[in-house]
Amino acid sequence: KVVLPVVQRNAAGWNAPIYLQSIGAASATLSYYTIGLGTLATTQTVALVPGTALKIDPATVTGLTAGLRYAVVITGNGTLTAIVDEFNSAVGDGDMIYEGFAQ
Repeated sequence: KVVLPVVQRNAAGWNAPIYLQSIGAASATLSYYTIGLGTLATTQTVALVPGTALKIDPATVTGLTAGLRYAVVITGNGTLTAIVDEFNSAVGDGDMIYEGFAQ
């Protein structure tokens, strides 16, 4: 299981794609919880190929609302890891990357 504490969907100009890498998992389920409410907004199941990575853009995830931030819990049927690339295309320092927390 991997926890991503902040994933933004076009919030104040910030978007935060997830890069999910499979070490040995063939699938994973992402659960998106709305920050501030703690409610489950949506879940998403993805197929994975061990040894490869998959980009998941929250701007394209059905059930998420533009302008909101989410905490994401990822569970898989094998070992996996994830990073988040928070970016803003406005002028200035608009890119931050963090590694997910393994649980």
